[in-house]
Amino acid sequence: MTSSLIDQIENFLGQHSMSPITFGRKALGDPHFVRDLRGGRDVRLSTVERVKEFMEGYRADPPPFVKQSRRHRRTAPGMATA
Repeated sequence: MTSSLIDQIENFLGQHSMSPITFGRKALGDPHFVRDLRGGRDVRLSTVERVKEFMEGYRADPPPFVKQSRRHRRTAPGMATA
């Protein structure tokens, strides 16, 4: 089961260009989860289920908001703007 889970995680990481540390943090709050899993860590069925639920429900974070600069045209009071 563990090798299948590793394969699924590796595919997920590649598809979403996500680092293993970010994956572990977001999925389980454990930044070393993927490293430990690659090193032979055993996981409980409940952990496998949490990881799979995370991958199935994952939505990429939207890009950060970038404020567009605008040029404000000042007009004298009473003047019409074009």
